[in-house]
Amino acid sequence: MKYLKLFEAFSEEPKFFRFSHIDLLNGESEIEFTPKQRNMIGPDEFNDVLLELGFPDKKKCVHFMDERAFNPNYSGLYGKNIYNISIDSDSNLGWSFMFAVNDWHLKGNPFRNARHEDIEKLEETEFGDFEHYDATKDETFRVTKLVLESGFIGTGKLADLMASKYWGKENVFVWTEDTVRVTPYIKPEKGSKGYKKEVLLTADDFKTLKMSGTDIAEFHKSDAGKQFRELDNRRDAVKLVISYLKSKGKL
Repeated sequence: MKYLKLFEAFSEEPKFFRFSHIDLLNGESEIEFTPKQRNMIGPDEFNDVLLELGFPDKKKCVHFMDERAFNPNYSGLYGKNIYNISIDSDSNLGWSFMFAVNDWHLKGNPFRNARHEDIEKLEETEFGDFEHYDATKDETFRVTKLVLESGFIGTGKLADLMASKYWGKENVFVWTEDTVRVTPYIKPEKGSKGYKKEVLLTADDFKTLKMSGTDIAEFHKSDAGKQFRELDNRRDAVKLVISYLKSKGKL
């Protein structure tokens, strides 16, 4: 029961994922990653305004997405290396619902083009006439502030993000200049119902029970591992792993 409660508490933490064209771990099972200056696509107008509004600098940040936005098929575009990202509750974050911040320059302002009833309400403001290609900095600032006030973008701590009205309803893309913890993404087992299956238990969950990579591999090869692949309920998956570890004298 003690370990079951531990898992239940852990499951409340949001899951974040990152793609990368380079191997961040270099053979390590876990690293603390501090972002550095980087080049990003798109003009700097939006980023300059976001900096004035107190957002982290996207060019000095590590970028990641939540579970709703995540799809491993994006690896062909964003990079074949996929990681779980854990952040400290005191980290300073910037976030953008529906679209990644570095996608804002595509097709005009993507928020304007989205079919969303809350965005349609903004059409009655100057937001509706906005085209950033020929906008002045003042116009960009006013419209970005409207998007901020609407709740589609934001900045603050993890608790602030999770308190956003669109949290859990829309895809969210996050960036921070602070150090994050990087661990490997565990691919779903063959025959699973889809990529969402893997979130039943993550690398962080197995780590909570002090299972090494070898332990995890042995588990998946065992009869318990075969049962695990048929489950679609996190609580049952937790019970199964705990039962397996007890049978091996490891818990």
